[in-house]
Amino acid sequence: MSLKHQIRVESGTCKEIIASGLATGVITPEQATGLSEALEAAIAPSLGWVEDDAARLADPDGVTVYHDVARALSITTLEARRRLQESAPGATDNEVIEDLIWRSARRLDSVRARDLTHVIHTASAS
Repeated sequence: MSLKHQIRVESGTCKEIIASGLATGVITPEQATGLSEALEAAIAPSLGWVEDDAARLADPDGVTVYHDVARALSITTLEARRRLQESAPGATDNEVIEDLIWRSARRLDSVRARDLTHVIHTASAS
């Protein structure tokens, strides 16, 4: 399953949980709206991280997983995308690619943690 498809499937599950909570009265419409907005905000960086359209890949300052892998291996983003598409989790010949994907994901997690800290700090100061 592609990373983009996995994000969509998992966020779809979250949307179903929100809808179920609303339908059963566990959450209010306002809470459902807040949760939906939070979900969209949470998945936006991940969708951007796996975006592989031509314009995004052509950006020399891009921050996608393809850019991270390309920089690490000194290859083009198009070649990185091809290698990622052809790789399979756990395959012995893909250990390097898998490690680079994890490194890229940790970079994204660090950015998210920093951003969340900022949001919490801003909300606390209000």
